[in-house]
Amino acid sequence: MGGRQRDRRAARRGCRARPARAQTVIAAEFIAAQSGIGYFIFNSRLFAQTDNVFVGIITLGMMGFVANGVLKMLLSRIAYRYDVKL
Repeated sequence: MGGRQRDRRAARRGCRARPARAQTVIAAEFIAAQSGIGYFIFNSRLFAQTDNVFVGIITLGMMGFVANGVLKMLLSRIAYRYDVKL
């Protein structure tokens, strides 16, 4: 494997790995939340509303899926713009 191809793969991996690390920080913020999905999940857990907990988790999963798709689209557009093959 050539150096350029290895660099491209590392760049592609890095662009999508950073949001995953940021989500870890966001998950820690759920505990101190006063509003939002984290508050909804945490509050539902306290009152044993399992169905609401699952709704919140599925919502977070969908948001992550959409964010991943947007990042993939942006990365492919940037790569196309600068004539980089991914």
